[in-house]
Amino acid sequence: MLFKGIWKFRQVRILANGVLDIVSGGKLKLAGVEVSKTAAALNAIKGATASYSKTTSGVQTPLAADVSARTVIIAAEVTEAFANGTGAQTTFQIGETDTAAKFADTAAWTGAALGTTKAFSGTLTANKALIVTAVAATGNGTGELKVTVLAI
Repeated sequence: MLFKGIWKFRQVRILANGVLDIVSGGKLKLAGVEVSKTAAALNAIKGATASYSKTTSGVQTPLAADVSARTVIIAAEVTEAFANGTGAQTTFQIGETDTAAKFADTAAWTGAALGTTKAFSGTLTANKALIVTAVAATGNGTGELKVTVLAI
C-alpha cells in the first residue's frame, strides 16, 4: 500500500527479516539529522567486546587493524574491583599498536570500584589495531575489566 503525505508515528517496527526501503529521493533522519553514510560506510562499522581477568597478561587485540583511520568509542566496565591486597592489582592500558596508552593509562583503573564504567574516544590510526595491554595481579591483588569498542 502506498501512502503519500506526512505521517507521524511514535514508533515504526520492522519485523524480523523485514526491509526498510527508502526510494529514490527519500531521506533517513535521526533526531532531525540526515543520515548520509553510504551502505559501504555503514558496513565498515566494526565493534568488539572482550573481558579481561586479573590473570590476563600481555597485549590483547580486541579490534584488528584496518586500512583506514577510524573514530573509536570505548566503554570499559570494571567487573571486579581493583585492589592491591597483599600484592599488586591488575593493570590495563588501552591504546593502539605501538602506543599502548593512547586512550587510557593504568591510572584510570587504580582502586576502581566494581561497576565503574569509563568512556574513551579518539582516532585509531590506519593500519593499527586497538590493543589492551595487561599486567596480571600478584598475590591476592584484584581487578577485572570488560572492554567494548565501536569503530566508525
